[in-house]
Amino acid sequence: EACPECGGELTKPDARQLRRVNEFLAHPNPTFSMKDILKRNGEDLLTFDDFYVTASSNPSPDASTLEVWPEDARYMRIYADAKGRLGGDTFCPVEEDQKKPNTQTQLYPKDAYPPGTSCPKDDGGALQSVAYGQVSGSDLVAAFSADDVLHDNLFGTGSRLYGTPKIWALQTQITAMALIDTYQKDSFEKAKTPKNIILYKGVKDDELKRLMKQYEEAKKINPMSDMHVAIPFQPGGGQGAVGIEVVRGIDTPLIEGSLAFQKFYFESICYTFGVDPASVGVETSGKLGSSTSEAVDRGVSQEAIQELQIQLSEAWDRFLKKHFPEIKDWRFTLETAYEEE
Repeated sequence: EACPECGGELTKPDARQLRRVNEFLAHPNPTFSMKDILKRNGEDLLTFDDFYVTASSNPSPDASTLEVWPEDARYMRIYADAKGRLGGDTFCPVEEDQKKPNTQTQLYPKDAYPPGTSCPKDDGGALQSVAYGQVSGSDLVAAFSADDVLHDNLFGTGSRLYGTPKIWALQTQITAMALIDTYQKDSFEKAKTPKNIILYKGVKDDELKRLMKQYEEAKKINPMSDMHVAIPFQPGGGQGAVGIEVVRGIDTPLIEGSLAFQKFYFESICYTFGVDPASVGVETSGKLGSSTSEAVDRGVSQEAIQELQIQLSEAWDRFLKKHFPEIKDWRFTLETAYEEE
């Protein structure tokens, strides 16, 4: 069969290229499975917009000598210049392997101790430029070169090399929702406008005094209690001079508008993460209750999942081909989130 682009003969991909990488994917490290690591990467992308995986060589004689470990994005730092080029001062990998865990890493000025030169303690190692570091407080406790770390993000742009997580982007919306809740609470607790005004027409003087006293006592307990107004009987008042009339209280425009804005912000938070508002009870799934029933069952849109899957697939494809250069005919991808009809 001929290639539709170049006209050359098509050949099947070489399955032997996958021998070492399949062994690695089956046992990426002694503790976690590859599924565990990918799940952690996805959670870090959502929470921090960045995920970090460190790689180390295992000296065992097995075919696969690579181990990878997911790192906590909260404590990882990037070392780069203003143009985003990775690399800062230098460190000795031999010293790094021999020092006790959580002790400070010794860095050397890159001008006096450039990368590739022998370690100052003559322990047989060569200095490397630190590209990523793990911190404890203000101390650097682990240093990594650019080749030792798989790092990627969703929304990183320019030379910063790190992204802005969706959770940070929602901070304003969440703050607005909290302020609306506070306003509504204060409005109902502190407002002096009565909920309803009840007019008693044609009452006698003694009854008038009793009703007004009852209203004053009720107002001490609840400033927004119904307001009772007694109107004495007026001879010749005509029709409507005797009876009870209720004037319904109306919420202020601010209170009415705040409810709509609160719903708007809640839905905005849901849609940012691809969550259907109906799945969390914000709105119904449709007029007949079935128009989006499948989306409600899933809760999260396939597009939101696909976004993470594509990013993880591309990052891990580059990483695997870097550490397993024999892979030429294959590409690492995750199963699509879209379901077949």
